[in-house]
Amino acid sequence: MVVANIKGVRWLIIYLSGSALGLVLLMSSWWAVRELRLRNVEQRYSREFIPGMKRQEIESRLLSEGIRFWPGPPQYEFVSLGEEVRYSIVCAPREVGLMLQFKVDGSTPSGTDLLQSVKPVREERGCA
Repeated sequence: MVVANIKGVRWLIIYLSGSALGLVLLMSSWWAVRELRLRNVEQRYSREFIPGMKRQEIESRLLSEGIRFWPGPPQYEFVSLGEEVRYSIVCAPREVGLMLQFKVDGSTPSGTDLLQSVKPVREERGCA
């Protein structure tokens, strides 16, 4: 009977180890797929938003697709593409996006401002 219990414990250990390994693989593949999607969207917009485009045209496209964006200083605009996964209790996820730089005439942004560059960025939200 002791031998039967030992075999049962061994199978239980093997089952639990296999389950834990499967969970780790599932989580890492989920994270990898999420990162791949973010990079694909980042590359797509980096190709679509070419220097010389007007701010109004870019903002209209972003609004029509439901993409969030925030104007910063007059020459910059942050386009949010999603959140980067973080495995921390105290730190917020990082915002992944594009920083658009425009050539601004004067001190206020307008729809006729021309795009100069597109840079992928990861914005820190901070830790508690």
